[in-house]
Amino acid sequence: MKKMSLIAACAAGLLFNGAAWATEAVESPETTVDVEMLTLLKNNACLNCHDISVQEKSKQGDSAASLPFGPPYLLVAQRYAGNEAAFEELVYTVLHGSNPYGKHWKEEAAGIAMPPMVTVSEEHVRTMLTWILKLDEASAQAAQAAVNAQPK
Repeated sequence: MKKMSLIAACAAGLLFNGAAWATEAVESPETTVDVEMLTLLKNNACLNCHDISVQEKSKQGDSAASLPFGPPYLLVAQRYAGNEAAFEELVYTVLHGSNPYGKHWKEEAAGIAMPPMVTVSEEHVRTMLTWILKLDEASAQAAQAAVNAQPK
């Protein structure tokens, strides 16, 4: 694990108390973890299917069973970087669900259609997508380390 991720994970771990996440940012020398955003993602069940950064595949091999349900948010940010129309398309996908026959995340996600997120407000969807689309490798790794440090 990189030093930055370890520092962010340790700092985040000190702020978390099992059931509730702190609402202030966790700072390391190289990046800041937006704990309020992680709370929003967790509370809306986004982290049940999505990782933030790309995780090591399981020992099961490269089968679909070893892939996350949804694509990691870092890959979403990378795929849609510079695509102005993508934001509204992603808002629609989150609110209404994804095409169960679409294979645009083949070999990067399990291929299970995303259900409509009917309990998530459009305002929260827009807030989360704004954050997701700004992710870079360092911020994604730091955020993932903070999530991994959170007790299950």
